[in-house]
Amino acid sequence: MTVTSPGTESGKARRTALSRWLMLWSIVTVVLGVLLAQDGAADTWLFRATRWAIGTTEKYSWEKNRLDPATQPNAAWYRITPPPFGGKLYKKTETLWRVLPVMGEFYATIILAAVAWLYHPRRWRAAVVLLAAAALAGGLGALASAALGRFRPMAELPSGLLNDGLSIWIPLRGLGFGPGGNLAFPSGHATLAFATAAALAYLSPRGKWLFIVLAGLCALSRVVLGAHFYADVICGGALGYTLGWLFAAALGRFLGTGNSAGVA
Repeated sequence: MTVTSPGTESGKARRTALSRWLMLWSIVTVVLGVLLAQDGAADTWLFRATRWAIGTTEKYSWEKNRLDPATQPNAAWYRITPPPFGGKLYKKTETLWRVLPVMGEFYATIILAAVAWLYHPRRWRAAVVLLAAAALAGGLGALASAALGRFRPMAELPSGLLNDGLSIWIPLRGLGFGPGGNLAFPSGHATLAFATAAALAYLSPRGKWLFIVLAGLCALSRVVLGAHFYADVICGGALGYTLGWLFAAALGRFLGTGNSAGVA
């Protein structure tokens, strides 16, 4: 009979975790490369296609953007093809899209930490792990967003014009080296939502996929609401989950709580 030592099992767990992180970031890097290539052409196209499919919102109206194919035969399809449901899909589901971003708000993380304090076996230690991991990951995400300086897809530009889904960057502008505000990459909501999901998955592995799905819906809602491109939320999600997990694991080992296997 072969006896496996605890050290061997721990080594396997670490190798498994490392391979998963490498796979995640390999996929994310390829996807971001495709979306951001050629001045973000694919990102712009996907954003405009989503805006067309979801229909009229506060910032977008199909009627104002439609073109007559008879006079504009070379116009993009999303400006001459009527959207599904008469352009009213968003209006029929608006409440859902307005609620979903809540997971990307820090007050939601505070509420979840309070629940962890009440019901998790490690009580206040679990709450500290959740709050600290989410705050640190969210803070680093905000710093990256400020440094990279990408404008939101429907932001007012320094020229006074409104962006129409174009990928426009002014590096360091969020750090005082240019016009601030409307920072998009990575998405703050997606970063915090996935950091919170990672910390929750560390503390309660059984609910891992529920936490990830909720964070993913939060991220998608930011695109639907016109606040972000897909690259913003994909990068924010990957960054938030990675940092959230690493911070939670480090704090968990220090405080003696959470997923002892250390596998994301």
